[in-house]
Amino acid sequence: MPELTILTENELRQCVVLNDGLLDATAKAFEAMATGNATAAPAQRLWMPGGGGAIQARTAFMHGASHYAVKIGPTGGGQGGSLLLYDADSNQLRAMLLDNGYLARVQAAAAGAVAARKLARENAKTAGILGTSTHAYRHVEAMLLIREIEKIVLWDKDSDAVATLKQRIEANHKVSVQTAGSVEKAVRNSDIVVTVTPSRSPILQADWLRPGLHITAAGADAGNKNELAPEVLAEADIYVADSREQCRWSGELTHAIGRRADQRGRPDTGDRRSSKRITSRPNGKRRDHGGRLDRHRRTGRGDRRARGDAGRHPGARHQDLRRLTDAVTRLR
Repeated sequence: MPELTILTENELRQCVVLNDGLLDATAKAFEAMATGNATAAPAQRLWMPGGGGAIQARTAFMHGASHYAVKIGPTGGGQGGSLLLYDADSNQLRAMLLDNGYLARVQAAAAGAVAARKLARENAKTAGILGTSTHAYRHVEAMLLIREIEKIVLWDKDSDAVATLKQRIEANHKVSVQTAGSVEKAVRNSDIVVTVTPSRSPILQADWLRPGLHITAAGADAGNKNELAPEVLAEADIYVADSREQCRWSGELTHAIGRRADQRGRPDTGDRRSSKRITSRPNGKRRDHGGRLDRHRRTGRGDRRARGDAGRHPGARHQDLRRLTDAVTRLR
């Protein structure tokens, strides 16, 4: 039996840091998925009786890699998660990564940043963060890596949580941090919006969108969660989803389909994986991207995560992931 390595959350925080190198590695993973050089299995979820939440398992591997991982933990990327690392040749367990949800939060923020780096406006200066979950701070860090953000706008129902997050950001980053009295004010005053709430009903409405806005919708990780009004997807020029298979039962797309938000044609929910983001074009022009939505979850102008695509010209345009990857590459 090979020696088993066990790493705790504190040890992993020293090994895995949200930086440009991690963003590049995440981009390579999306590229591998797009070109058929990586495989991810659909998430398996087990609901606990009595409203106790759910436990889920996920796994994926890069073709030719020496190891692969299986992630096990509660839904929502919260506390208590862990990863099991296996040898790809022998299938023997080699390491246990007791990250307590840390790696999930870093990964989600990195994926969102990869999308925004590719699709958000180059001159984006303001990032709005809706929600103060454990993911919120990591998304702030990620946005600061990919754009010269001058102002962060925070919103949450819990004003004390907003104050705590604001203090943390100001203590660690040289950026102006403001609070918004409503979701609408936060959205209307931002170039990039990230949603990280556990909301079960839409908090972001289509009337607040404008050309050039980029939205990363990351909170709706279960079928009963919904942050974006279905009309938001209908108004977007580009929709990018991390996994179309997952979107059949989780996230904004399933709610939009249920409401028939896109009357001109439903987005393809096949099992090709990609990344999620929505984009709207300014004045109908493609260059310097318009609004986009990322279904990791975002809408606004330019989101570069590579997750599935349903774009609109005026009508809905369905693109396969490979074509989307090529189109996104040409935007560089």
